[in-house]
This record gives sequence, C-alpha cells and structure tokens, in this order.
Amino acid sequence: MSKLSSYYEHFEKIDLPQIVINLLYAQIFYFINASLFNHIIEKAELCKAATGFAIKMTISQLEEWASKQHDILMPFIRGQFDYITEAANVLVIDKSIFLSEEVVSSIFTKLNPVQIKHIL
Repeated sequence: MSKLSSYYEHFEKIDLPQIVINLLYAQIFYFINASLFNHIIEKAELCKAATGFAIKMTISQLEEWASKQHDILMPFIRGQFDYITEAANVLVIDKSIFLSEEVVSSIFTKLNPVQIKHIL
C-alpha cells in the first residue's frame, strides 16, 4: 500500500490532473482484477478456499486504502474487483448452494455458469 500512496502523492506533487490520477488507479485495479481472475481460471491448484480468503482480504485492504486516503478514488474503483470478488466467493462459499441454479444466478451476477463450474 505504501507504493500506491507514494505514487499517488507524487502524481499530486507534479500537478497531474485529478481525473488522470483517478483513471490511472481505476486501470491499475482493473488489471489486478483481470490478472487474478485469469490466474484462478488457468491454474486449478489455486481453486481452494484459502486462496479465496486471501483474495478477499487483499481486495478489502486495497478498498480500505482507497477510501481512507483518497476518497475521491472510490467512485472510479468501485466495481473494478467484481469478477475476482465473485470468484473468491465461489471458492469460500458452502458448496451446497450450487445445487440450485436459481440461487447461483441470483448470487453470482458477473460470472457465467461455465466460469463457476471451472472454479469449482
């Protein structure tokens, strides 16, 4: 988190427009989301509850950093972690929930059934 903060402060120091800073961080968080999601899809050994909990904790820390230090970032990064959050939820949730297709489609709105099955 210290690197994120130091870069943010540097961007402010050089008078980079706030909108550019916001969009840059939104893209960084989007990249984190996409990279983690792709790793989970590609590597079966990552598809376990411990990985899901670790991802959820890390995302929580990133969102906390953004909200505490740079409230103006929150509208730009909100939603950037949707896919990886749902993938992490698939890993940690009680597997009996997947017996009902109706329940699954209401809980997991971003992931499609093929992605969910692959993660399981």
